[in-house]
Amino acid sequence: REYVLMGGMIICDSLYGSPYFYEQCKQLFAKAFPEETWRTIPLDHPIFSTYYDIEEVYFPTDPDRNKPFMEAIYIGSRVGVLCSRYGLG
Repeated sequence: REYVLMGGMIICDSLYGSPYFYEQCKQLFAKAFPEETWRTIPLDHPIFSTYYDIEEVYFPTDPDRNKPFMEAIYIGSRVGVLCSRYGLG
């Protein structure tokens, strides 16, 4: 908590889309930051276009979904905790 509040960022990557990891991550950080809520990162957020323009993705564990999807706990206007339900790789 202190690390994030002092400007750090934590990235939670569930690798191959483990629903168990994802849910535990969300629960853990919801307890650590009870005053904040998880928010879906909008598709126009710079995280999806900093190095590559990411507009479409493939999730092996959810092949019907083709749009990027990540959630975050924001600290002010910045992402403090980033959680990927399907993995970043």
